[in-house]
Amino acid sequence: MSSTNKTEELELNKWIGSDIPQMEDFNRDNEIIDKTLGEHIWDVSKHVTTEQKKVWSNPLGCASYIGNGSDSRSIKLNMGFEPSVCFVFATNYAVGLSDFGNNVHYNYFGIATVNGSTYGLNIDGEVLEVKNAAATASFEMTNFNQVGKSYLVVGFR
Repeated sequence: MSSTNKTEELELNKWIGSDIPQMEDFNRDNEIIDKTLGEHIWDVSKHVTTEQKKVWSNPLGCASYIGNGSDSRSIKLNMGFEPSVCFVFATNYAVGLSDFGNNVHYNYFGIATVNGSTYGLNIDGEVLEVKNAAATASFEMTNFNQVGKSYLVVGFR
């Protein structure tokens, strides 16, 4: 005899004290559970692949470029994702240098974000736009593309 009551979602047997469970009742419940869970587990539209999980679990990427001296330049970052924040800096160089004799400060570090950036930097998808010797004020210069200098870009999802 089937149970007096059934569960709400899968209509599995929900016995009360006076019910007499039968083997076919248990087998039916197991078939419903197996079918329902099996369909869910193998539904790739509801689950992500191991490769997707691996990609998503990596929150940052790195890129580098060598300055070519042009006033403006677009650099494809190839991080495998579109960063929302990037730190850009010249490697083996100070983040800023002051030339007190000429009353000028040179910046070699900046932050690019999708919502706004350090003057001389812009991020659009996987493309970083850099400007060289862009004057932020009469005494402040950004230097993100000096010829021969190596730059590192650290991007975050």
